[in-house]
Amino acid sequence: MKFFRSIRRNYLIKFKNIQYFKYAIGEIILVVIGILIALQLNNWDENRKLRKKEVFHIRNLVKEIQDNNRTFRNAIETDSINLIAEKKMLSILKNRNSEYNDSMSYVFYTILKPKPFENESAAYESLKLDNANMIKSDSIRKSISICYGVVYPYFHNEHSKKSKEFLEPIKNIMLRSFERIEVNRIVPNNYEELKKDKSFTNALSFYILERQILLYTKKSLYRYLEKYQLDLENYLTEIEN
Repeated sequence: MKFFRSIRRNYLIKFKNIQYFKYAIGEIILVVIGILIALQLNNWDENRKLRKKEVFHIRNLVKEIQDNNRTFRNAIETDSINLIAEKKMLSILKNRNSEYNDSMSYVFYTILKPKPFENESAAYESLKLDNANMIKSDSIRKSISICYGVVYPYFHNEHSKKSKEFLEPIKNIMLRSFERIEVNRIVPNNYEELKKDKSFTNALSFYILERQILLYTKKSLYRYLEKYQLDLENYLTEIEN
């Protein structure tokens, strides 16, 4: 700054005012350029930090959706197996000549204790706290919102509600007509009487039908979650490069 002041004084002394003004304008231009460069560097640094945060959150979301999809896929497979067993058992119950066997006690238990789907959401909650708008891609941001705001809540609310609604009549009968002999086994007090109980077989028929519908819905939504996972993985590859 001393150097600039010295030059300014020399101009005032030795040259005309117009020459001084030219110098002053040049000095102002240099200062403005310096400020613009500083702002640009600051913006670049802020953008770099945001991109680093974005990579961090997307990486965590990829890991979370991979874990959730694995759990979801296992739940669908378990539901499919249980549904086949329940249909077979209903067919046996409707057969007047059928006899009770021990394997049925495990199937009765799966009816009474359906396993709910639980998803992890720590990565999503972390992103929300940090600001979800840092995700540059509109489509990815929308997919994240649908996954955690629509798909997962469906299973925690509607799915549980539907299961409970159709399970309640069966549960009431089983509580008075069955006994628990092991952690994952329940047996009817009187199998012959249970076969004659139309309220039980009818309630079980409706329950199985509802389970089929819910399983179909699960499979449809799982296909969406698979696509979401793939899109997220591709986006992570894109922003990491």
